Amino acid sequence: MSRQKADAAARVQSVGIDRGGTWLRIAAVDRRGKTVKAIQAPSPSLTDLPHRIKSIFQRWKISQVPILIIGSKGIWTQAEKYSLKKKLEIFSQTTLVMSDVELAHYRYFKARNGVLLIAGTGSIAYGRNKNKIARSGGLGPEKGDEGSGYWIGRRWLQSLRMNGNKTGRKKSVRETAQLAGSVIEKAEKGETYPFFIAQEAADYLAKLVWDAAGKLNLKGTILLGCHGGLFKNRYFEKELLKALPFYFPSRKIKKASSREDAATCAARMGLDRSWKKYLGTGNPLR
Repeated sequence: MSRQKADAAARVQSVGIDRGGTWLRIAAVDRRGKTVKAIQAPSPSLTDLPHRIKSIFQRWKISQVPILIIGSKGIWTQAEKYSLKKKLEIFSQTTLVMSDVELAHYRYFKARNGVLLIAGTGSIAYGRNKNKIARSGGLGPEKGDEGSGYWIGRRWLQSLRMNGNKTGRKKSVRETAQLAGSVIEKAEKGETYPFFIAQEAADYLAKLVWDAAGKLNLKGTILLGCHGGLFKNRYFEKELLKALPFYFPSRKIKKASSREDAATCAARMGLDRSWKKYLGTGNPLR
């Protein structure tokens, strides 16, 4: 290992991990928050995650770091967080575990109050108001998640079948969700049925925001973050913003944004003592 790489490894103060359904992203920062190491790899199962981290740390010539923070898909309850924490404690002096949804919220709002709307394969609204937290949706694509990519794809397949079109073999959740992008593009071009599907999806998502904000009793201007694959299409994001005033007729909605990736955000979160307060609020209201 070169002297430069050795120095970089020695400077690592905090490591952030973003474990999604497709990708595992890991970032390491020094005490000033500067990224000194970063990697992206296919996402392992929770069972294989410790082995994957160990392999990456060995490559980086790191055995243990002062603090490690992970946001992971498939982690929600305190019991699930504790179980993963015990498996990862060998890698750091302090280990913090949260869901990928909680990490995404911190990425957009830090310690501020606000509602994060995530719309990708599934859909969920997750918000915080001081020490109170709430969620709406997030039951899973096949149990609901109205307005999600899977929901849009499923509605599109249903419309094709109703009109006598063949749709081939039964598609997986991921394959169905992947149809959403083309449906939204058709909607933007003014095609009738895709347009109505996109409008209905935007309305469902606006309702998730309204429900979460109501549980939190948020006052005044509501900060809203829009996260997930569906919002990569600006047309669809605009349709959501147009649907929100129906649920918030006398309220102002202000869009929040973030330029950091989730792994780097988690790593820098380790340098900020506000994480103690942020992670000490327990499970969200159902």
